[in-house]
Amino acid sequence: PTFQIRLNTIPPDFENAVVDSIVFTVPWSETPAYGDLNTIYDLQLLTINEDLDNTDQYFSNQSFMADRIVGQTFFEPNPEDSTVIQVYGEEPDITQTLSPQVRIPVYQGFAEDLVSKDPAVFLNDSAFLANYPGFQIRSGSKLPGILSFDLQSTNAGLRVYYTVDTVSLEYL
Repeated sequence: PTFQIRLNTIPPDFENAVVDSIVFTVPWSETPAYGDLNTIYDLQLLTINEDLDNTDQYFSNQSFMADRIVGQTFFEPNPEDSTVIQVYGEEPDITQTLSPQVRIPVYQGFAEDLVSKDPAVFLNDSAFLANYPGFQIRSGSKLPGILSFDLQSTNAGLRVYYTVDTVSLEYL
């Protein structure tokens, strides 16, 4: 699927930020998968370099110019299992349980590019979309099944984990 990301209502302050990581979170949809789930799947996150218009209709047979892989994960699908992660900025034994989802780690180069942008990029969706017109998730190989995600979920999106001075922060 090809999609756009919208900003949170409060813009981030990445001044003097050191990025620890960025993860693209993708919750499973209600009908999460079809086919053989007992194999390793390869999902890639790419940026697209053409504008999308949210007043237009797009169909699954349309393709878009995806110019750069910015993240990738290999996993065995388990759409019913919740995800346990370490709480960012806490001791390793402090964890939280999240709804079932796939987490695609974003490459450090893209992470650094994102937080080094002019703060005006994060003031509104138009400015953000001028820099990042859209993203695409695709399989890195032919697979024996189909996976389905809920990209409209409030839990879907880029999660930026960063520190300013010694304060651990997170921005979705």
